[in-house]
Order: sequence, then structure tokens, then C-alpha cells
Amino acid sequence: MNTSNITSKLLAETFTTTAFFRSLIDYPYSEEILEYLLNESGLTKEELQARWDWFDKVFWEEYWKKISALSFSTIIEARWLLLDSILKSEVDENTIVLEVASWFSPRAINLINNHWFKASQYIETDKAENISLKQGFYNWLANQEKPVLSDFNVVTDDISKLEKLILNLKELNPNINKLVVLNEWLLIYLTPEEQWNYFNNLKELKLRLTKHWINIKYITIDMPTHENFTDWLLHEWFTHDDHVNVMKNVDSKILECLHMKESDFLDNIWVKKIKKYYYPEEIISSLNTWKLIKYREVPEIEKKIKNFLEQKILFAYSVEI
Repeated sequence: MNTSNITSKLLAETFTTTAFFRSLIDYPYSEEILEYLLNESGLTKEELQARWDWFDKVFWEEYWKKISALSFSTIIEARWLLLDSILKSEVDENTIVLEVASWFSPRAINLINNHWFKASQYIETDKAENISLKQGFYNWLANQEKPVLSDFNVVTDDISKLEKLILNLKELNPNINKLVVLNEWLLIYLTPEEQWNYFNNLKELKLRLTKHWINIKYITIDMPTHENFTDWLLHEWFTHDDHVNVMKNVDSKILECLHMKESDFLDNIWVKKIKKYYYPEEIISSLNTWKLIKYREVPEIEKKIKNFLEQKILFAYSVEI
């Protein structure tokens, strides 16, 4: 097996656990993505079930069978729905969507084929190896419109590459006047310095696109601060130290990348005002997570999920760049 095949197999394995969970809650195109990743990785659904059970067990045992055992499953589903709803309200026929670090999200393929988004005006960017794997999926997926793919790393790459791509799309539709930059849980994997570089790149892109009458709106759902990342667990009588100990067992890198307070984060990225979007009742009541068999034993599960998602420290937000 050559190096590229090994890389593809390892990447496919990386994306399978989230893809497996998506398939459990029936997110559009989740079954197709899972089938493709299983073929690429050589894993089986039984192995993925074991992986998901292990991941869930860490939280289930460490958090003493409280709703926090469900919190990650719930938030994964809820944040997809919230971001999708925000995009539908922000995007029109003269908008380009730029999804940064899209990984193996089915959002683009879903919005393009099941809603009214233009394939030629939806860009997915990621590292070259991730884009190569996703291009393979789009080639494998028949009879569907696909988004524009770009192997662009917005933290490190020259913004001119992205500028050229956007202006090329504007040539196809001269009425384009808006760029929506979207990412889902990217910032918690970037160091404060990388976050600063990311937003400075967006600021520079804004300056360049303004000359072509294109405005930028940045939309995300993220928890880039210790303040937000821990508060939604502390209401269940956990201390900050308890949470840090658990996260060290799951993903210690996240803890290293968080700012202490929301004000510190906003000051660091030169943003003073954001618009927050909380989880509405229609999203909370539509979730499938609570219906999964493994969670049915949790007493008052629907009530607990509702209380969890209604906390004011859980939100998506947008910023005018």
C-alpha cells in the first residue's frame, strides 16, 4: 500500500465515529458517507458501535450517569440543526458560502440538493488530504450536485488563493454581494495565536472583497473559552477540576486552546459585538438523540435535554467582518 492509500485509510478511520453517529440520528447523506468511509477504512459497523460506546462510556462513568453522558451526543445533533437554520436565513441567490475546515460534514451536499443553495456558490475548504478524501466521496456519489472544493488552510495559506476563487465565482454571477464564512467547532482546535491569524486573514479578505462590493459575515458555533466550555457542566455539581480531568482523557488539546473568558477571546480577535443564536424550541423538540435505545433508561431524558440546551452559555453567533 502506498503512502497516499495509507493516509486515505487513516483519515477515513478518523471520520467514521462521527459519521456513524450521524447515521443513528438520520442526518441526510449520513448513510452514504458512512458506506464510503467504511469502504475506505476497512472498518465494520460493529467496530464503530464499539468505538462510540467507548467514547460515551468515558462521559457516562466520569459524569456519574447525569445528563452530561448525553451532552456531547445532544450537542452534535443540535448544533447541525442550528447552523443549518441560520444559513437558510442568511443565504440568498447572491451569496457565496465558504465552509472552513468542513471535514466530512454532509451540510453542503444536503443544503445544495435538498434545499435551494447553489452548488457553484458553496465552497468547502480543508487541508489537502481531507479534501482529496472528500473529492473521492463526491466522485463516488452519483446523481447529486456537489459543492466547490478547495484545499485551503485559512490559518496558514495565502489569502490570495481564496480571493481568486471567490472572484472567479463572482464572474459567473456578477450579482454576488455577500460571503458567509462558516465553521463548526474549529476554534477550540486552534491555539490563541492561530485564532488570531485566522481572523486577521478574514479581515484582510474583507478589505480585498470590499473593492468588489462583497461583504463578509462570519458564522460559527464554538466554545473558545474555558468559561463557556465548563459552565454547561458545572450546573450538574461538577467542579472545574473535575471537568479538566475528564477532558484530559478525551482531548487534552482542547483545554490548551481555550481563552479564559469570552471577553478575552473577543478582544483578542478584535471583535466587540456578536449576535447570538440560542437553541429554539423547534430544534430542541425535533432532536432524535433522546430516542436512541441506549439513552432511554435516563429518567426524564426529554426534560433534561431541554434544560441542557436552554442554557444561555450555549449558542451560535455571527459577526460582521
